[in-house]
Amino acid sequence: MLTPTSRRWILLPLGLMVLIQIVSGLPAPADVVSKAISGPLRESLVDWVGGESELRPFVRNLFNGLHLPVFGVLALVWAWAATPWTPRRRVRYAATASLCIAFGVLNEISQKAVPTRWASVDDALADALGVVLGTLLYVVLDSTVRRSSKREAPVRG
Repeated sequence: MLTPTSRRWILLPLGLMVLIQIVSGLPAPADVVSKAISGPLRESLVDWVGGESELRPFVRNLFNGLHLPVFGVLALVWAWAATPWTPRRRVRYAATASLCIAFGVLNEISQKAVPTRWASVDDALADALGVVLGTLLYVVLDSTVRRSSKREAPVRG
């Protein structure tokens, strides 16, 4: 796995956090999308989800499903970008996972101030689960790469 050689790579996960926060400050996507869909597409979607009253909850659940992968990627990127900051892997994994979980909770709380948004414990738990899975994925990838690098190291003679 490519290891970041500069501490400047920390800007990548910070930028991702800013992007997540900006998107979280927009009106609820379920409201926007369910109102924006019209014509034959809307009719087909309404039939498929089981009626007009089910369209908005369907779109909301679709967007809520994004919490886990978005925060998984955030945790993975943080664990990678923090490599130059601390060579101690366990410390890095714990620190970056804790940071991402705290950000997820604060992100949910900040949504109380946005009209048509709401803070949700379920969303915060989905964020945290995404962080745990993203961190575990990075641990597996990192250890696999380190093991294969040791096997391929040239023998000095």
